[in-house]
Amino acid sequence: MKFLFILGLLAMSFLGPVAFASAQLTKILEKYSKSSALEVQIKKIDEKITLGSKSTSQGTMKYAAGKIYLILEGDVKTEFFYKDKKITLVEHPDQDFDKEGKRKVTILSKNKPVLIEGLLKLFSNTKSFLKEFKVISEKEEDGSLIVSLEPPQKNLKSFSLVINKKEKRIDSIIFVDDVDTKTTLELSNFKPNKKNPQSTFEFEPKPSDEVIPE
Repeated sequence: MKFLFILGLLAMSFLGPVAFASAQLTKILEKYSKSSALEVQIKKIDEKITLGSKSTSQGTMKYAAGKIYLILEGDVKTEFFYKDKKITLVEHPDQDFDKEGKRKVTILSKNKPVLIEGLLKLFSNTKSFLKEFKVISEKEEDGSLIVSLEPPQKNLKSFSLVINKKEKRIDSIIFVDDVDTKTTLELSNFKPNKKNPQSTFEFEPKPSDEVIPE
């Protein structure tokens, strides 16, 4: 018995402190994944920790049955279309400097952006999300539940959720990548079961588009 106990301690030292998701956390996340469709406003803040720089963009994410449309506008406008396990990234020209510029279009089937991959798993299947993003800890702080998770992607150092306990909603998603860029997604105006036409998730190419290889 003592031998098994020692083995258990050794296993914990190698695997790290991984906990089970609380019933409270699971129930709140399921509110999102059980919606057949949803719409949410997003404020995206990118902080380059080593350089001390910060950029902000705002937009909207729409989700329906494994499909995502995300538009973000800051210095430039960027759109993401996710459908059939493929991401189409559309980068619009900076109209202040190049009014006649072309859209840059990249179709990603192998290297999916962390932003899209994380949102897709979070909003589509709670059980699958919690299986891949293992809970390290949950702590209560000023009316919020701070959830630290171990991300499966090697290019992510950390991933956490800030949940409003009273309203039972996700207030923000925070992650740090392998080049020390901290991204905070502030979520607001959540609309569950918000129906959108299928055309919302369809990318419409233009003859003038500049297609960038993956």
